[in-house]
Amino acid sequence: MTPHHHAGLRQLSTDPTNTEGIREQFLRAVRRRFRQLRGRIRTVAGYGEDRLNLKQDARLADAEDIERFPTDTGKTRAFIDWLRDRLESGVLEPVSRKQIRDGEHWTATYIRSAYARGWENATQRLQNEGVSVAESDREVFDLGVPAEQLRRLYARTFENLASVTEDAAPAVRETLTQGLAEGWNPRKMADFMSETIRTVQHTQAEVLARTEVINSYADATLDRFDRAGVDGATVSGEFRTAEDQDVCPICEALNGRVYTTDEMRTATFEFDADEHPNTVPSDSGVYPVKPPTHPRCRCAVYPSIS
Repeated sequence: MTPHHHAGLRQLSTDPTNTEGIREQFLRAVRRRFRQLRGRIRTVAGYGEDRLNLKQDARLADAEDIERFPTDTGKTRAFIDWLRDRLESGVLEPVSRKQIRDGEHWTATYIRSAYARGWENATQRLQNEGVSVAESDREVFDLGVPAEQLRRLYARTFENLASVTEDAAPAVRETLTQGLAEGWNPRKMADFMSETIRTVQHTQAEVLARTEVINSYADATLDRFDRAGVDGATVSGEFRTAEDQDVCPICEALNGRVYTTDEMRTATFEFDADEHPNTVPSDSGVYPVKPPTHPRCRCAVYPSIS
């Protein structure tokens, strides 16, 4: 299905959320932080500094660290402590809880932009359906519900990023332990640990960036529909895919289904992903009906007027 467009309204892109640019900006910020971390690992663990003292001809006098940590266990503990510090300071960049909720963490820029885009697109789609829109989009952040919703979204994104950085250290520890046991040289150790970090970046941090943008967009959409309901319209949400070759079977099965905004926020959908290749399996086989239905989901909610 294709949304109707009234004269004078900006055409939405084929991306149903119109957030590709925001997602890309968030991804670039994530990649930059992880790239800097990988570079530092290569310097510290590689031949540049060889802090783990892995050179075949190394002596105790070659590095101060080895005198304090002369065993593999000590090396591992010291390096992981160093890594946790770099993950916290370079990737997570923690701030106070109040600052997080006030949108002062570096991730908040993208969450706020996605929410504004969701509100704007929902307003346009309501207008396309003939719903009278009273307030200007510019007032969105002065309204009570969006302001509180954003505080929750900021906290959610920060907490999820914190979980990603916490997962990185144990993964690197496994690589480091294997390398020490097998006698890897500094270059191999640095390469393998860097690749471990890259995997965490691709499979968790970048997925988080994409997913949290869609989540913020969807919450804004539902909040805008509820606002229209206050003004007299009865607005439900219709699940819509991008309708291209990349749509997964999970979202295809949901395409066109209509839920109330409350149902959209809380309802789930059972789907056996194991029977379909190239889908994202869920441990329980249950998926939310509100986008993002799964990691990397690009779907959106359109208004259904009754």
